Amino acid sequence: MALFRLLAMFGVAVAFAGPAVATDVYKTVDANGVIHYTDQAPSKTARPVVLPPIQVVGPPRGSSVSAFPPASSAGSSGTDMTGEAPLSVSIVSPAPDETFRTDDRVLPVSVRMNQPLPEGYGLLYMLDGTAQNAKATRALNYSLEGVERGEHMVTVVTVNASGKEIGRAAPVIVHMKPPTVHLTQQRKEEREANRPTPRPRNPTP
Repeated sequence: MALFRLLAMFGVAVAFAGPAVATDVYKTVDANGVIHYTDQAPSKTARPVVLPPIQVVGPPRGSSVSAFPPASSAGSSGTDMTGEAPLSVSIVSPAPDETFRTDDRVLPVSVRMNQPLPEGYGLLYMLDGTAQNAKATRALNYSLEGVERGEHMVTVVTVNASGKEIGRAAPVIVHMKPPTVHLTQQRKEEREANRPTPRPRNPTP
């Protein structure tokens, strides 16, 4: 570790001061056999050790990029790096445990990406584990159609150009409960239609 710190200091000095800067490094061994490196000569007869040259790579000519790149920020779950953070998707709507009471059995879904989708990437909108769009789409809004009455799980999967899953949104449980007013009215009409016609009463003599 001492050598690593010393070499790191030496590399920084070279990077800022130019190739003319040189630092001598001396190697010593203590009574326990532990090797130490230092820039101070342990004795007048000590000679510096020969170290391999340190290679310093700077930014391209004319570039304003700093020689020391910024530390990358921590990203969310995902396996394919497309920027400073892994690509991820999250469901904006529907909300968890949201109930839909529509006759058309349509379930709208909206998602949010932490960064733009790369070229060739797309989204698969899943209902109960099955993709509802045969081909991946780049649309952040999609309507699931023909959703049956009951409880359903919705999630969205991100795939790359070859169709490999890159990540998926946390699933959301929703409830589809269409209103029964029309159904009740229909049954009422059916009962009225199937009701036998009352026989006319004979007049009283």
